[in-house]
Amino acid sequence: MYAKSHHQNRQSHSFSRRKRNRNIIVSLLIFASLFTWLFSVVRFCSLDYFNIYEVRVEGVDLVTARSMESAVLQIIDGKYIGLLSKSSKFIYPHDAIVKRIESMYINVDSVTITNNDRNILDISIKPKSPAAIVCTGYPDYSDADPVSSDDDSCYYADEKGLIYNEVVKLGGKIYNHYYIPSLSENSIATSSIIGSYASSTKEFLELQKLYSQIARNGIVTDSILLKGGGEYELYIENPAISNADKNIAVVYMNRDRSLDEQLSNLVSFWSNMTNKIKNNSATSTFDYIDVRYGANVFYK
Repeated sequence: MYAKSHHQNRQSHSFSRRKRNRNIIVSLLIFASLFTWLFSVVRFCSLDYFNIYEVRVEGVDLVTARSMESAVLQIIDGKYIGLLSKSSKFIYPHDAIVKRIESMYINVDSVTITNNDRNILDISIKPKSPAAIVCTGYPDYSDADPVSSDDDSCYYADEKGLIYNEVVKLGGKIYNHYYIPSLSENSIATSSIIGSYASSTKEFLELQKLYSQIARNGIVTDSILLKGGGEYELYIENPAISNADKNIAVVYMNRDRSLDEQLSNLVSFWSNMTNKIKNNSATSTFDYIDVRYGANVFYK
């Protein structure tokens, strides 16, 4: 019994040694394969044929484009973990480039990066489309056409209410128009207004919706004044027989009640009054209409 057990023990040791040696060899082969693969990838990605040496930016002015091109070349300069070239067309830092461009140019709606040419990175920038115009003064309706009290302080805002560019010249009412005096009161320079929000995005979206709903009910909104404290003044065109008779009425609204409820009361009141005007073939204008107190609409 002892001799048999001793023989089995020697076999067990021999088997363990062979297994350990085999594992070492397999590990070395795996390491060698990984090293060879990594070396091949590094060499492949480092080939001049696949490297980016030029950046072209389109969609912005020439000065901004040159500045962006320089910034992108700096981003793709260097290597990942000291091995893989950042300028390779296969592994260039796409997201970092997009973030840098967006930080350099607030007017960016989208950034498209392509590498169709061998050593050239093409970047196409789509500017934002205005959703509204925001002025920091007060409206002046003393004449037929309203003019901001500070005509040089109007800005484009995107669909979320982000103010991103100054309006060089006001022309017509292509976009929804807001007056928000608190913007100039809280900002000391144009540069601090650009990049800020007209109001909270939630409030801005609700006012944009209100604009659309009023228009669908046949009422022409010329502008909206945000007075602060949740108070609004809507400047709408009075019903008129001819264009020469057009003038403005003020509609008082606030956030104490649902804007939808106040709009419903305004539409009912407006429809009733304009029908009376048409039936009497007379021109009537309103100084103000107050819908802040439920179904009781006050007007003058």
